[in-house]
Amino acid sequence: MKSLIYKMRRVFFLTILLLAAHMLTAQNFYHEVSVGGGFGLSTLRYDFSQGSRDNGLGGYVGLGYSYNFHYNWAMVTGLEFEFSGASASSDGIDYTYSITPTYPQAGYDFLYRTRGENFEETHRVVYMNIPLMLRGRYEIGEHFLYGAAGLRLGLPISSSHSGSIRNAVTTGYSEYSQQVHSNEPENGFSTYATLNSSGNLDLKAYLSLALEVGAEWSVTQGCKLYSGLYFNYGFTNISADTKQPLLGYQSGTMPKLNSVTAVVDKVRIMSFGVTLRFAMDYEWFFGNAKQEAEFER
Repeated sequence: MKSLIYKMRRVFFLTILLLAAHMLTAQNFYHEVSVGGGFGLSTLRYDFSQGSRDNGLGGYVGLGYSYNFHYNWAMVTGLEFEFSGASASSDGIDYTYSITPTYPQAGYDFLYRTRGENFEETHRVVYMNIPLMLRGRYEIGEHFLYGAAGLRLGLPISSSHSGSIRNAVTTGYSEYSQQVHSNEPENGFSTYATLNSSGNLDLKAYLSLALEVGAEWSVTQGCKLYSGLYFNYGFTNISADTKQPLLGYQSGTMPKLNSVTAVVDKVRIMSFGVTLRFAMDYEWFFGNAKQEAEFER
C-alpha cells in the first residue's frame, strides 16, 4: 500500500510538470480563474473499538485555476482550505497495558489497567489542499454537464481536540509480587472524578481521490457558474506513527487523557457535499479574451 501511495504522489507531481510544459508550447488554449467553496460532510474516519465515532460537518473555500486545452477538456488545480471534524464517545472504556513505574520501590513492570465512563471527544482540523483534476463536459442546449476526477494533496495547517472522561480508575498489577496496587495517588494509581484534555493533534499530509460532477452555467461572456457535488476519500493514514494509550500512565500524578486519534490504527479524511464556483476567463478579464468558439470540438 505504501509503495502504491508513493507512486501516486510521483504521478501527481509528474502531471504538474507535464502540464507546465504543455502550457509553454500550446497555442490553442485559454485560462480560467475561479473562486468558490463547498459544504457538507467533512470528517475524520477511524475505527474506535471501545466506542463510537460521529461524522462532522465542514467544507472548503479556495481559489481555482483551469487550463482549457480543448473545447470540452481542461486541467484543474488551485489552492483550497478544508475544514473537517468528528467526535468520539464511549459509555465505558477498559484498557490494560504494560508499564515501568519510575518510583524507586517499584523495581519491576506492572500491568496498568485503566477504566472510565462517559468518554467524549471532539476534534477539528484545517488542511490546505492542492487539487489536480481532469475535467470534461458535455453540451446540452445552452448549458453543459461536467465531470472531474483526479487527486488532492492535503497539508495540515491546524488541528485541535477537546475531551473528557468521568470516574476514571487506574490500578497496577505486579506479576512479580502478584499484588494489585490501588488508592496510591502518589504512584499514579487512584480514582478520578473527571479528567479533561485539550491540545493539538499530531497529523500528517494526505493524498485523496477527488471526484466532482455538476452543471456549468453561462452568466455573461467570459463568466461561468459551476454547481454540483464533490467527493473526496483519503488514501493515506494521517495519524501519527507512534501510538499512545487513551489514559497514559504518569507516575506521581493523574493519568494523561490522550486523543482517540493517537489510539486508533488509522485515521483518514473523507468529505462529500455540494459545491458552487464562480469562474472568469483570465484573458476576458483583462480585455483580451480567447473565445471558446475558436476551439475544435
